[in-house]
Amino acid sequence: MKLPIKALVVIAMFTALAAPAYAEKDCKLLVSGLVQGPKSAKIPTGSVLELSLYDSGIADAPASITTSASIKRTVHGKFPIRFKIGSNHCMHMPAVSASIRKDSRLLFINDTTIPAETGKKVLLPVIRVK
Repeated sequence: MKLPIKALVVIAMFTALAAPAYAEKDCKLLVSGLVQGPKSAKIPTGSVLELSLYDSGIADAPASITTSASIKRTVHGKFPIRFKIGSNHCMHMPAVSASIRKDSRLLFINDTTIPAETGKKVLLPVIRVK
């Protein structure tokens, strides 16, 4: 089936309009929320919480961690832990992940994709690693 040139031009225009057009100001992402662990779980003194923003929206491709959006901070005590993380990188489907380590030993990690949006509080559940 041959399409006339006009039809191809119209299809190309609609395809260009449907694709996300990111301006630098649209790429700013600021996510805040709570890391929630198992009930009665305690976080040992000297543990480090690592949060990362990554793009989970590229089909059949490994998620790319946006390295400039990773933060580490020392935590201890009880859950939940409040957090804020931001990025200036454009992402199709941003997601956030968390892990807690002590002396490089993994203690807690989240095991599901948690979508991230500016202005929406995120509840980031973590599980204990045995």
